[in-house]
Amino acid sequence: MTVLTDPVNLTEPYVRSTNQFRSGRQPEAWLYACDDGEQDVGRRDDEIPNYLFGQNPYLREYADKNRIPLVASLGGAETMYGRICDEYEVGEYRDIIAIIRDRVQAMINQGATVEQVKNARLTADFDSRYGAVTGPWTTDMFVEDVYTSLKQGRPKAGASK
Repeated sequence: MTVLTDPVNLTEPYVRSTNQFRSGRQPEAWLYACDDGEQDVGRRDDEIPNYLFGQNPYLREYADKNRIPLVASLGGAETMYGRICDEYEVGEYRDIIAIIRDRVQAMINQGATVEQVKNARLTADFDSRYGAVTGPWTTDMFVEDVYTSLKQGRPKAGASK
């Protein structure tokens, strides 16, 4: 196991559980000695491949593949985990979800379509904190998901069938 600590480039220690070594005694070993400069034709031995600031074409690759904000993929340990909250905030969020569920259910009972429910802006009083109009998960997507789950008659959390 290797633990690499680099306060300049890493926001937390990098732990690697496997290490690979080249055997100097076995010429038939699977990992042969090589020099990167020899592998890339036309590249000098002292040349280090890099991209100038703002020129990296692969910058968004990880964020797009995993459908996360770019800043979360570049922020290190601070942005790797979700926001920390206390018990009160969890309860408050649960209550907000229940309020929205009840509002959507009331409109379903009145015969509203999903578009009518979205246009009613039932989440407006919570949108400033939890809403989004762009990105991988928008307020409209959330309302549509709530509508669909209630329309399909999924049981409420904690309820028994």
